[in-house]
Amino acid sequence: MSNARNLANLLGTKTKVKDVDVDGTELVLDSDGDTSIEASSDDIMVFDTAGSERLRLDGSG
Repeated sequence: MSNARNLANLLGTKTKVKDVDVDGTELVLDSDGDTSIEASSDDIMVFDTAGSERLRLDGSG
């Protein structure tokens, strides 16, 4: 078995998704719920880690 396959087996199953629409809600990325990406309002993305906002992107970049 290849190293890549061993790593995949160790980490669990992988899922590829082409498009994800969370319709403006928060996408939680870890088990304790303090790392997320959300679209807080139209054309604004907010990135949180450790429960705090770390990056906010709007239409101007």
